[in-house]
Amino acid sequence: MNSRSTKQSTLIPDDLAKYGWVDADFSSKEQQERRKHIDPVYKKLGIKEADEVPVGYLHQATKGSFESLFDKDHIVACHSESAATMTGPGGKKIKTPALNKWSDLTALVWQKKYGHGSGEKLKYIARSLVWNLNTCAMVAKAMKAAGKKELPIWPGVDFEYSTGGSDDLLAPFWGLLGTYHAAGPAYMLAQNRKVFGHKVIPKIKVWNEAKKGWPVSEESEDLYAMSMSMLIYVEDA
Repeated sequence: MNSRSTKQSTLIPDDLAKYGWVDADFSSKEQQERRKHIDPVYKKLGIKEADEVPVGYLHQATKGSFESLFDKDHIVACHSESAATMTGPGGKKIKTPALNKWSDLTALVWQKKYGHGSGEKLKYIARSLVWNLNTCAMVAKAMKAAGKKELPIWPGVDFEYSTGGSDDLLAPFWGLLGTYHAAGPAYMLAQNRKVFGHKVIPKIKVWNEAKKGWPVSEESEDLYAMSMSMLIYVEDA
């Protein structure tokens, strides 16, 4: 995604309150549970949890929510419930707020915490324990395309962008980049250059966080058994 030609966000941190988003509790217990799912990221990449800022936000009308952990060089996206899919009492449909995308919310909260231009040191965006069936299905397709029979434990499998276009893992890379869990970070970076600078995503790592690898399958019951986490690498363009 060429963020130089992408329309830039005009949202400001005050829009969080304007559209009904308020601070919400993100307990220490839940923080540690989410960190546990991506434990190798902390141990192998030198990320320090002591410097992290826990962030929790709730949309009052829809009960949409998201929780993350921020530091100057990384974001851990822990949990989210889209305000676009929530319903009221009795299943009554509630109007989706104009501000509802993970990419916009995360960029605004980052600005609120750190200010403009503060994201230039960002290197990693981690997705802790991905349960979304569509994303899991795309990971299974990517593994098959790469000739892999198993999604291994850390260090997992890396899918990288290749400028030559002949890399066998290039098509699976674009497929993963189009999933909910990677497209959100891609849009956030592309639409918020004033916050993060001109960044690109050169690599996506996926791994099974259980004690053993996950046998690749596209059957729904098998996808539900996947315990996958994702690490998105960020660098200057």
